This record gives sequence, structure tokens and C-alpha cells, in this order.
Amino acid sequence: MKIAICGSMHFYQKMIDIQTKLEKQGFEVFRPRSFEEMGLINYDKYTQEEGKKLKVQYGLIKDYYKKILQSEAVLIINYEKRNIQGYIGGNTLMEMGFAFVNNRDIFMVNQIPDLQYKAEIESMKPIIIGEGFKKINKHYEELPKVYLSSQSKIKLEAVSLGLRDIGMKYQIIGLDVKSSVSEQPIGLDETIEGAENRITALKKQVDGKGKYEYLVSIESGLIYNSEKNNYFDIGVCIIENFKGERETSLSAGIHIPTDIAEDVIQGNLDLGPYVMKKYSAEEKDPVYIFTNKKITRAQLLQQAVSNCAAKFIK
Repeated sequence: MKIAICGSMHFYQKMIDIQTKLEKQGFEVFRPRSFEEMGLINYDKYTQEEGKKLKVQYGLIKDYYKKILQSEAVLIINYEKRNIQGYIGGNTLMEMGFAFVNNRDIFMVNQIPDLQYKAEIESMKPIIIGEGFKKINKHYEELPKVYLSSQSKIKLEAVSLGLRDIGMKYQIIGLDVKSSVSEQPIGLDETIEGAENRITALKKQVDGKGKYEYLVSIESGLIYNSEKNNYFDIGVCIIENFKGERETSLSAGIHIPTDIAEDVIQGNLDLGPYVMKKYSAEEKDPVYIFTNKKITRAQLLQQAVSNCAAKFIK
């Protein structure tokens, strides 16, 4: 689970300390980096005008917006500044707005400050946690449960954010189950079969674990276009609600180079780990590699999850 820290850079050291505490609790944390940390300018030479230029030049506002979209929540760091208790500046207010309209949770360390835009902050209903950061864990533990037929970090992110994108907030629990198909499914039929096998196995595994809202299964596969000799990586998402009703959707697909696809097929390999090793990548994400690091597999699967889950909203 990911949290993006937001706040005035006046609280920079506090941000670092809080990041460490959150990471010890198991969260993945995004934190703003100072201009000095980025090697752009020394603070003894910093001016407001120079800071504005650097934000534009390096696209820092857009970059952090993307970090917020990748997160389940933002944590607003608001201590005393300029004799204002719980200070929240314009940039932080904007980031709160990013989180709010994208259905991300908003946690706040201290009470809402008495500022001219206090009403706007209140309307976003931030959750005040003080410095008891374990309250964040408690918040997520109390959400309704969704079980996923995988412990893949990519799939967990896709399910959590895909549901949030259509207004559904849940605690996502990943369990390791078998697809009972090839390591790398080939063709739409085998990919769907793998997803169906996973959700059937998942249902058996969660039996007796108590109440849940949905079961989710995701299976990625290679689809072949014989006319053009092209391969595409796609994902199949199946969601079943607690009543046993199922829906299925497909992700968008990206073109996989033919030589890569044929190596995977001939070696009975999994595309993700193979590409990760071949390109010395940090993540086993072929989508990220073959879209010039512009799109992730999680983003494509996230849309498939949204499309599938939306059918359950009455």
C-alpha cells in the first residue's frame, strides 16, 4: 500500500522522519524531495522566484500528481509555520484536491488550520490522526475485504486503485493460488481459463475466513495475430461478488516484439520475469519496458478492474 506525503518543505525533516516510521509499518512511501536533495540549488541561494522556475522546468507539480495517483492515500504534514498552527499552504491544498477528486484517502497529522480556505479543506473530510500513525493501519483494516488470487505487487495495486477510480474503497488481501494453465498463457481462451481457475481456487481458499465483498482474479496472456505475425500482452479480470455473480473484462493490450514473444513461448517462460532479466529492469513489467517507461502493466490492469467492477454498481 502506498502513501504520498504532502506538506510545506518547511517540514522537510519531519517528512523524512515520518517516512521512516511509515515504512517500518509496511507502507511504500512517496516523499517530496528538496531542490537541494535533487542537486538543483543550495538553500542559501534559494528564492521564491528561483523555486517557481525550477518547479516549471522539472515538471515537479505534474510529477507529484502522478505519485498521488499511484497511492491509496496522502498524508498531510501540517505543523506550525508563520505562527499558524497546522499550516497548509497553496501547494499542499492543491495536492489535497488531487487526492480528493481521485478518491484517495486524506490523512492529516494536526487539526485543520484557521485559514481563509478552511471550508475547502473541511469539505475534503481529512482524517486527523495526530502522530499515531498506526491509526492509518487501523483505518484500512476496518474497510470491507476484497480477496485477490495473487500476491503480485502489480496486481494488488491494480485492484486497489482500479476500485478507487470508480469510488470503491476496500482492504485488498492477496492470496497465492494456482492458475493450472501454462506459466505463460497463450491465446485468449487459455488466459480466460487461467483467470477462471484462479477465482475458483480462491473461493475455496477463503471459505470460512469470514465476510468479504468481492473475489478478484487477474491473468495475463499473450494473444497472437497470425495475419500480421504480432503478439499482444493483455490481461483478463474476473470479479465475483459475495452473491456468486461474476463479471469479466479485458485490459488494453500492448505489442510485444515477436522475437521476445517467441523466446517466451519456446522456453515455456513467464513474460514478466524473462523481460525483467533480459533488460536488467527493476520490475517484471513488460508494459513499462515496451512503452518507453510511460505506462505500467498496473495501469492497464487497473482500467480492466474498473471496467469489471463498475458492472456491480447499481
